[in-house]
Amino acid sequence: MIVDDEYEMRIALETTLKRENYQLVCAEDGKQALDQFEDHVFDLILT
Repeated sequence: MIVDDEYEMRIALETTLKRENYQLVCAEDGKQALDQFEDHVFDLILT
């Protein structure tokens, strides 16, 4: 999961990691991250 309130940073990380075949979920703030955290199991969270 990528959590960052800066859109450009979120997109840059998402683009880079998807090129390496990572499965991603993105959130723009803590609330969205917690909502996603309830629905998924993550191996890594980048903030």
